[in-house]
Amino acid sequence: MKITIYIENGVRGIDFVLPYQLLIKYQDVEIIIAASESHITTLEGVSVAVSHQLDNCKETNMLWIAGSAEHSSKAIDPLASQHLNNLIQSASKVIAIGHGAHTLAQTGALKGHQATMPLIYKRQVKSHKVKYCFARLVEDGKFITTLSHNELIKALYLALPELKKADSSLALSSDVSLNGFIDNANDTEKHIKANAKLFKKYDAHYKKHLEKVSEKTKNKAVFYLFERVNALEFFSSLAIISHYNIDCQYIGNQQGEVSVMGDGFKIIADKAIQYFKSAYLLVLVGGDGIDFQLKSAFVRHWLESVCTQSFRVVTVGRGEQLLGLSGALKDIDQTALSTLGLGEGRYIIASDYKLAYQHLIAIAKHEAKDFYKYKK
Repeated sequence: MKITIYIENGVRGIDFVLPYQLLIKYQDVEIIIAASESHITTLEGVSVAVSHQLDNCKETNMLWIAGSAEHSSKAIDPLASQHLNNLIQSASKVIAIGHGAHTLAQTGALKGHQATMPLIYKRQVKSHKVKYCFARLVEDGKFITTLSHNELIKALYLALPELKKADSSLALSSDVSLNGFIDNANDTEKHIKANAKLFKKYDAHYKKHLEKVSEKTKNKAVFYLFERVNALEFFSSLAIISHYNIDCQYIGNQQGEVSVMGDGFKIIADKAIQYFKSAYLLVLVGGDGIDFQLKSAFVRHWLESVCTQSFRVVTVGRGEQLLGLSGALKDIDQTALSTLGLGEGRYIIASDYKLAYQHLIAIAKHEAKDFYKYKK
């Protein structure tokens, strides 16, 4: 079974990474990340190299459109519209998130259908003969459209049964888990609503505290990337930091492309790790490729230096193993680490990205001024 996720410049990372991370766990499913160009830049400023360009995608079983305000506000390129229409016609289910719903409308595929999307497009879609509904999520035939990315989880929940319907032989791998967001395809509606509420809570927090750190700071939050990194842990952590206008750097063992788990796309590392000796905030995420990093003397030597000299270190998932490799924890009481309150302590360990959200928000909320005080 083939699932195509179409992304555009300015796309919110979590809008395509969350479905990607879940869907790669299905056996016998091919996930294609496609764009009109070979490289796009996300809303957070991350450069991403896609696995396929749109003109090379002829058909798909399911199409996911993760739009952006930057791209969807413009008239769609006629050639891109044609390629998208080919995919839409072949797909049994089409999901468009937020601004992506307007991109879908511009192809003409929603003519005569009910749909929702950001309110700014209400008048524009009339010319495409779309029946606009002011609702959080609308399902009409094979189309699912959402008002914003807050309904991302619900859209996923509705799309999952379509996988089984399309191919009854599909089965979830035994290790499927999204660390508290979606455990498997049979998650209850209550669980979905609870996590959708969590997204809304964070969005409200962004708006409330954004002005506190509105000026661009020269102090960096540094994200360490390595081959087969966990893209969801990276983008979900970055979502917090980027909303506070903090200067972020993405570094790898070498400058350039870094593959993610599942090899669906690549993230571009700005610089190589040897150019960073410290940071205000160092974020270490996990991934399938972490075992190789643990055997590298080069990586160990760098971690020994940067973890002890950075003002704060936050680990997500298996990223804890990288912190352990640095030796920074050898003189620290391990029981004290687990009892630290949010935002306290130099080393903060989160077992999954949901907990990391809470840690990073606490740091930003209570200690945002540290970004200005830090002079490393």
